[in-house]
Order: sequence, then structure tokens, then C-alpha cells
Amino acid sequence: MAKKKTSGKFPLFLHSSGQWAKKIRGRTRYFGTIKDEALKEYVRVREDLEAGRVTRPRSDQAISMADLCNSFLTSKRQRVDSGELSGRIWSEYHKACEMIVDQFGRDRQSDCSNLQRETLAVKPGWLNAPRQKTGVARRCPLWPETTAALEEASAVRPNPKDPADFDCVFITKQGFRWVKFRDRGKDRRGTQNDSASQEFKKLLKKCVLKLTGGFYIFRHTFRTVADALNDRVAIDTIMGHADDSMGATYREPVADERLERVTNHVRQWLLRGRTA
Repeated sequence: MAKKKTSGKFPLFLHSSGQWAKKIRGRTRYFGTIKDEALKEYVRVREDLEAGRVTRPRSDQAISMADLCNSFLTSKRQRVDSGELSGRIWSEYHKACEMIVDQFGRDRQSDCSNLQRETLAVKPGWLNAPRQKTGVARRCPLWPETTAALEEASAVRPNPKDPADFDCVFITKQGFRWVKFRDRGKDRRGTQNDSASQEFKKLLKKCVLKLTGGFYIFRHTFRTVADALNDRVAIDTIMGHADDSMGATYREPVADERLERVTNHVRQWLLRGRTA
């Protein structure tokens, strides 16, 4: 039997965000800004994406139990909104997920740990890159306070010990990535060192504060406050939430002004609380 000829054409296209991308099952998927690395990631997850399956996380980006439950609840919420699922059933799903998280734990936040300097350089003043956990496109205007803090952090950033962490925005004072995950093989659980979560707990203790949900509470708070604007599409774009509805297939990119309106609203809410 003659071998099937393979095309030498590069399978990805360069998106306006600076990411290499490909449209799969009606949705644009993003694989990074470095061409060779983007191709490797595309090859790694292609079969899952084409089959409509959730992609396996890389060993250094293992999904947390909380992230898994939130992804599940988001997809079911969309079915409630479309009338395919009742609110009562969704509430039962929510209770079940709370029980799972209580039993197995929820912590691992790696978005900040894995943030790359090249990502922030795509469009200064913006976070313009897909969410690492889901591959869903995400665009978010940064607050002036955030931009200033990033500049301060860059000025005192230590040199990383591991060459693989060279482009990380945040490095611990010891020279390591803030969240590290070590894969111990198929039949053994991986180990994780989450310095970000540990330092966050120390900060809460120092400020005599107690927060339910740990570091992840920031995403919950942002969503709760932003929802007052009733612009779900813009909020989903900022947070990197998936939208598998038919409408998302035809939707053009969300205007910058809508995204800025959302982040400005949340910022004003925060500033009012600080001055009250």
C-alpha cells in the first residue's frame, strides 16, 4: 500500500494577537507565540480537540480540582441559559462539586506563576493571550496599578535558576518558578510546590484576614462584581471562560471599549471600598 503523502504546509496561522492558532470544530484555538513551541503544543492536543474532548494538561500545568469543577459548572450553566437544563439540576451539580472540592482540596493557581514576559509585550497595558488551562482566548486591559506593580516587580526580578523559566514574569527570590509540578509517572501521583498559595496565606495571616476559597477568591469576586454590567460576552473574554454556544461560532472579537468598561467598573468598585 502506498504511503499517504503529507502536506508540508504549516498547520497554524498567525493570529492578530501574536499567537499561532487554528480553527478546530468552529472555534479558534491558540498555541503560543513561539512558532516551534506552538506546533509542538498543537500536535500534543490536536486529537483531543478534534474529538471534542477536554485536553490533557501539560505536566507543569496540571489542572486543579477547583478548576475542573468550575469548568464543568460553566458548561452546565450555558445549558441552563439556553433552556436545555433546569436551574434545579444545576444547583444539584453545584452542591456535588462543593462536596468534591471539600473532600479533595482545591488549591493550585498557576496562571501568575506561568505568565510570560512575551505575553505582556503583545499589547502593552493588556494581557492578550489564551488562558493556559483551557486554551480559550483571553484579552484583558490592565489597571494602572497593575502596570505599575509589574514594572516594580521587573526591576527586582531575580535571575531564574532553571533556563526553562527565563521568560517568566514572576520568579521567587530563590530563583524558582512560583508553582512547580513534578510528574512522577502514569501510576504515581505528581508532587507540587505552590509557593504562591503559601505566601498568600502568610499575607492573610499578617493582615488578620480570613478568606473562603484562598487565592481563587479573586476570580469569584471579579465575576460577581462584573456581572452587574450584564455583559457576559465581554466578561467571559476577560476571564478566558469557554462559550460553546452556536452564537460564539459567529461572534467577532469583542471591542476593546467593552472590555475596558468591565475592568473600570470592577476597579471603581474596589476603590470605593478602600475609601469608605
